This record gives sequence, structure tokens and C-alpha cells, in this order.
Amino acid sequence: RATKIRLYLPMGAWRVTVALVLYFHAVACSPTVNFVTEWLDAVAGGEVVPVAVRACPLLPASPPSGARCNVTGHWEYSRYGNKTVYPFKEDGYGGLHITSSYAGDPWTNASGQVDQSDAGLSQRCLGGMVPPTQHPDVTIHFNCDKMSPPGIITHTGLISGDCNTISMDDGGVYSRVASPSAGRGATPPPPSDVDGCMAAPLVAHPESVAWSSGSREGWRVLTVSYDLPNPNSTSGGTVLVVTVRVSVNAANSTVRVESDLTAVADLPFCLGGVAVLNLTATLASPDTHPAVLHASSGGPAGADRAFQPWVCPLTPDRNGTCDAVQGTPYRAHDDPSTRILSVDSGLDGRSSNFQLPIHSIEFGAANSSTARGLWMAPEYSGIWRLDAYSASHAAGVFPRFYYSLPSLLFTMSETEVIRLPVASFGVWDAAIDGTDWANAVRRAIAIDFTPTFAGQPPAQLAVYQGLGALPSYQTEDTLYDTAAHAQVMGLEAFVFDAGTYTWCDPSSQCNGSAAVQGHCCAPQGDWWTDQGDYMPTPARFPEHGFMALEKYITSGIPNYGIWITPQAAPWSSKQYAANPELYLNQSGSSTACCSTSALLNLALPAAQDLFFGQFEEMIITFNASRIWFDYNTPARRTHWNPHEAPDRQGLLELGFYRGLYNVFDRMKQKHPDVWIEGCASGGRMVDLGSLSRTHSFWINDDSVSDDRNRRLRLGANLFLPAHYLQNAFLPFGCGAAPTGGGPASIDPDRLLTYFAGVLQLGQGVAFWSQDSVEAAAQSVAVFKAARKLMNPLTTRYYRLFEPPATTPTPSGVDLSANVGWVYEDYVARTGLVFLMRQSASPDPAVSISLTRPDWPWNQPAPSVVTAPGTPQFKILAGGHNGNVTVSVPSDGREVVVHIATPDTQVLLGYTF
Repeated sequence: RATKIRLYLPMGAWRVTVALVLYFHAVACSPTVNFVTEWLDAVAGGEVVPVAVRACPLLPASPPSGARCNVTGHWEYSRYGNKTVYPFKEDGYGGLHITSSYAGDPWTNASGQVDQSDAGLSQRCLGGMVPPTQHPDVTIHFNCDKMSPPGIITHTGLISGDCNTISMDDGGVYSRVASPSAGRGATPPPPSDVDGCMAAPLVAHPESVAWSSGSREGWRVLTVSYDLPNPNSTSGGTVLVVTVRVSVNAANSTVRVESDLTAVADLPFCLGGVAVLNLTATLASPDTHPAVLHASSGGPAGADRAFQPWVCPLTPDRNGTCDAVQGTPYRAHDDPSTRILSVDSGLDGRSSNFQLPIHSIEFGAANSSTARGLWMAPEYSGIWRLDAYSASHAAGVFPRFYYSLPSLLFTMSETEVIRLPVASFGVWDAAIDGTDWANAVRRAIAIDFTPTFAGQPPAQLAVYQGLGALPSYQTEDTLYDTAAHAQVMGLEAFVFDAGTYTWCDPSSQCNGSAAVQGHCCAPQGDWWTDQGDYMPTPARFPEHGFMALEKYITSGIPNYGIWITPQAAPWSSKQYAANPELYLNQSGSSTACCSTSALLNLALPAAQDLFFGQFEEMIITFNASRIWFDYNTPARRTHWNPHEAPDRQGLLELGFYRGLYNVFDRMKQKHPDVWIEGCASGGRMVDLGSLSRTHSFWINDDSVSDDRNRRLRLGANLFLPAHYLQNAFLPFGCGAAPTGGGPASIDPDRLLTYFAGVLQLGQGVAFWSQDSVEAAAQSVAVFKAARKLMNPLTTRYYRLFEPPATTPTPSGVDLSANVGWVYEDYVARTGLVFLMRQSASPDPAVSISLTRPDWPWNQPAPSVVTAPGTPQFKILAGGHNGNVTVSVPSDGREVVVHIATPDTQVLLGYTF
């Protein structure tokens, strides 16, 4: 903004007029930046407490009366998206046997009597996610067909308070399909602990307020301490001190909140409802439209539904109609009648297993050109929950948000200190710099969270990296052929997957599977069983050995990497045998069953050292410059629940992720030139805690469909910088070679789907025809030239045609619709457009509006739309054989791309 001031200076008989034009930097008077400043002042003044806790009952060992559930009937079993319906009977059916069925009653046995094995159980917290390990509600015996001789695996489960859900320790969930005979012998205890927990007001220490310089250049840190008086005592007395450190960057645009809990005395209650961020969004709306929440589904939903955006108006009458929760405990911090919505991670112990833990709030969404808002996220890879309330404020009614860690429910001993995860938020304003609810998040991640690689921001690379444990056709010769083709294509990294450590002769069979070292395994090698001992197997590299192949790869490709999952090890591994005290065993499983892994207890420093040592071995011994870290364990159900005491719930989870972060931070400090790629069964641990320690992330294991992968990337780019987005192009699928053994002809235009992220080619490359390899090399060259326009520091992303869903359950792939995206450098006034006429799309003419009045006002628009003038377009790739033409009518109101043939994609470049 500019203000002109005229100064009249008398100089004798002359009057001199001096016009001064003063330019005020717009950010200085932005309501969003003022929000951060005012919020920090309120925290320093004790008017705002940025965290919250609740005091929950701590029960003695004497039991309450229990209630029995009738489990007879049909139940649907769900795990990893697969669903099967089973009939249950009390006396067993088809290898299933229910030995006990008591809901919410860990104290009684099948006879309804007090179980004397509780004698050593002195206390427990009421509610929570962890059933006492001695007292599962349900025990089910399964035949293990991989065991030799055949045996039984036992799994345990916890019945919900309404008798309609059984949560199993293997991560699966049984849901009652129909309940005509459902019932109970008596009224059960409450299914949640909402009524039992009390508000625990935190009282600020005025003398504790202090500002200091942060560890990062330009950041400041505000430290405030709070007392928690004993809520169970009329005389009060401090029993807990909460120390909060609030960091803010130089631009006042990103804030990080970190808290420590210190017990002054033994707590006579349990801490629950631990909220690592308590934030009221008092941003005045430029119009009368309500604030809206922008959210996204998580990673494992199947690629067509994974990482798909959805939106919900934050109106007081919403009352949970936008809820996206999978059963985390609800502990109300505000009046439950004012709750607007709740969102959570799911229950398996990984942050994005159900929903993505990054959210953006938009005020004035009816006009995206003037909208403003904030984004927020926990920096935590475990279980989280977001609850939003309609809160009264001096300036009006605004949404209030609590990010809580619902698995935490524990008491503390005197002098004990527990450090909580960080939570962050930031502000944005479209009227200041043209950003929006999505690009503000992407840019904040790039500036304030993404780690550097060799001192530079990570690049969006072209890589070879397969999936599925190197199938059996990937012999030593085939791997050399793969590397040769990757070199010709100009790929920049070559990454081995889990099959590096295992090999099966397809002609040797054991119980229907190939046999290796006495284990039963899949034909490509049992990578799951061979976790823990990370040594490339000579059986897969019999002629020249693994290191010779490594030298051949790096002679023409700058980076090579290798898969590792060092936090897991089966009982048969050397690592487990040498360090059993560092692992948590999976409850109810037999050591004879090959599919069961123990999990490192990363709360232990020695376990962190073991983990770090296996990372370093890949770097030092095998010369890896890239580590593909994978985490395939739903540990909340399989490992933490069985091992956490009922009065110390959630602390193994908290310690695991703190230990994991410590290892990654050591890696970054000691090996800054090693690329760390994250993975968790395909996109189940995408959060700021992981993103700030990895350079890319495998976002979904569903890599066999271009249509699903295209939709996955279209959605994920809205929240994540493109260099993070990894999944593979697998034209022949995960495990099979092409029909006839090749050479196979591959349409290079298919690679355009994978430009919006890491350009990743998977197994089967060895069988591509020479023409296909050369055409792919041309596509890789186009990708390398174009990727500068996908840099989150300088460009913005826009998804075309499909707005966010209006429910938390997005639809799947619609092949009758056209799809596309725009990446734009708004300073250099140039950009990219990807368009595709999908296979069932009836309309060959794909048009994009080029004027703001023709663009939906509630959708962010690129500068090519808002700026005056007529842009220039040209085809960069795709649309071979002349079946694509581009035209801009004389009125300049739109660009029309005519795609004559369905299932055709094209990449355009433009300037304006």
C-alpha cells in the first residue's frame, strides 16, 4: 500500500512542496500476522494457554461389576482394507473360538468371578485404548497354515462398550453385521471415559515468561510454565508443572508449540485428553461466510481414495456430521454440545493410516482471492485426534481446535519428566501474496520443515525403484539389464527393495510356497521373515556378488539406495537372538510362525543405537547414498497395547516415535548427503514429524493402476511438495514378467501421470524394448526440464476440474471425467498444465477458463487466470500422432485443448 503525504516547507518567500510516497510492507498490517502477534502476547500474558490436559480417574485393583456381551451372529473382519464376514459361535466355528466375552470388564473371568491374576495389578486408569494384557475380552485361535508342523496362533481382542466391535491385537477389527441376538446380562460400564475426566485448569507462572533466541536462525522462543493444582483436593497444591516453549519464525508466519510435563508429586489421578495444541482461530472473516476446514484422507485407502481432499463448513449446527473418526477415545475439552467435528488417525498407531494430520482453515472461502486462514498440524507420527468446538470470544464466535494424543492415559511419579510432541500452526492471506489454503501448507512445509540434502533443498528426482520384494524373475542378469536401461533413460537413483536379502528357487516348494533356510515363504522370497538381518543374499547375486552390481549401477547413476526396516525383526533373526531385551514381542503369537516380528522398543537408548547402527551399515558397508526406510507394523494393537501397563497407556508409543526421531536426527547430522525415503505400508505415516526428517515418502502401495495413481497424485499435491510423492509405475504389476518375457512396448505418454511427484519406474524395466527405453529417455529429459516449475519454494499447484469432496469419504476414480493440474511460477510468469481425457470421457474438447469471472470464485486460481493479457501455450509432451491441438479463442477467455483419442494425456507449457 502507498500513502502520499505533502509537506509544505516555508523558505522565505518561497513555499516548497515535497511529496513523500511511503510504502508500507503489506504483511505488517495483515490480520493474519496480527493474529500471531496477538496470540503470542496473550500467551505471554497468561490469557491463552496453548495446551490442555484432563484429570481422569485412577482406579484401585478392586473390580466393578461386569457385563457380558452375546457374540453369536455374523461379524465382518476388516484389516488393511480387506473385509470378510464370519459367523461366530461361543463354542467355536471354522477354527475360531471365543473363550471369554466380557465388555469393559477386565477384572472378571468367564465365570464372572474376580480373576485372582489381578493380584499384582495395583491400579489402572479408567477408559483408554489399552486393555490389560492379562485380561482380553476375547481370545480367538487361528490355524497357521504356514507353520510346519501345523499349529495354532492365538489373538486377543477388546469388545467395545456397545458390544458391536471387537478390536484385535493384530490390527484387525470385527464389526457386528447384524445383531438380532446381541445383548448383555447387565448394564456395562461407560464405553468411554468422557464423564469420568475433569477439566484440569493450568495456572500460568508470570515470572516464568521469557523470550530467547531459537536454535534456528531468525526464530524466537517464548517459554511459559504452568501449574496444575490437584483437582481432587480442596486445598489445591501443585502436583504437575507444564513447561511450554513456543517458537516463531522471523516472518511471524509459523509457530511451533512444544511441552514438557514434570510431576512435582506422585499424581493421584491419570492424565488424559493431552492436547498438544489448543488454538482459537480468531481471524475476522472478510465476508459473512463461515470458516471451513480443509482436510484429506490418509494413505492406505486405496490409491483412488487416498490423499483426497475434503471440506467441511465449521458452523455450530454441524454437530459431528463431518466426523472422520475410527474410535479414538473422546475426552471433551469444551462443552460437548458445542462440538463441531472430530477427525483422527485411526487406531493402528501410525499417523496417516486413516486421515492426514495436516489441516487448513479458510475464512472467506466464498472468494478465494481475499480469503485468509491458518494451517495446523501435530509433528507426530502416532495416534492423534482433532476436535473442533464453537467457542465464544470477545470478538465473536470462532472455532476452537484441540490436537490431542488419545492413546495417552497415564499417571506419573514424583520428579518424572515426559516430553510431548510438537504441534505447529501458521497463517496465510490471499490478499497479501495470492496464496490459498493448499499452497500455504506446501510452502510452509518446504520452508520450515523439509530437511536439506547435501546442503540444498531436495530435488524431485527420476528413479528406478520397484515394489514387492524383487520378484523371482529379477535374477542377477535381469538386474544388470535393469540397471543398463536405467542408465540409458537418465535415471538419477537406483533403489533395491526388500528382496535384496532373500531369494527363493521357484522350482522348490514347501507347503505351496518356495523354501528358504527352513522358512515358508512366497515364491519371490519371504522378505517379511528375513527382516532384521540385512545382508544381501549371495543366492540372488551368485556370479558377481552384490557389490559388483552396486559398482556397475553407480558408474552411470549418481545415487543408489537400499530398503531397510530396522525396527522389526522376527524371532529367527540374528539381531533378535542377540538383543531380545530391546524388542517387544507380539502378544499371542507363536515363535514358530514365520510372519510374526518383534518391534524395537525405541524408548530405550540401546535400541536407538542398534537401529542407527543398521542404518550406518547400509551407508558404510554397502556404499548406499539413499536409504528406503519402511515401517509395516500396526504397533498400537500388535505390540504396544499388550505391553503397556493400564496406568501407563501411550508411553511406549510416545517413546518409540521420540526414539525414531532421535535416530533420524542423528542421521541428518552425521550423514547430510544421504537421502532418507520414508514409507509405512504405503503412506500410513505422513506427518510433519516424518516429513521434517525425510526427503521423500512412499505414499501408497497401490502401484499397478495408472488411473488410481494419477488420482492419488492429483490429491496429494494439494498438501505435500512434489518431491515427497513416491509410488511406482509398474506396467506388468508387482510380481509378473511381461507375457512372453519381452521385449515389451511401453507407451511413453503413460509416464506423464508420474510427473506430478517423483518420476519412479518399477520392476520390469529390463524387459522394455529398445524403442521404449529411448522414448522413456526423452520423457525423463522433459521431466528434468519441467520439474523446476514444481518447486514448492517458487511455484503453486492447482487441481483442475474436481473441487474437494464435501464429505470425509471421497469417491473413487471416475473415468468419464477429464482430469488435470497446473503448476505455476507466478513470479517468472510461466507454468505447466497437465490434461487427460480419460478412457470413458465423451468430450474431446477440454477447456480451461482464463479469466477470473469464468473461474469458480471459491476455488483458488493461478495467475494465468487473474493476470491481464493472453497467454501462450505449447505442447511439451504427450498427444502423439497429432491427436491433440491447442487453441485460444480471440476473446482470450479460455484455452481449448482438443484431444481426439480417449485415454490420452498431454503436458503443456505456458507463459503469460
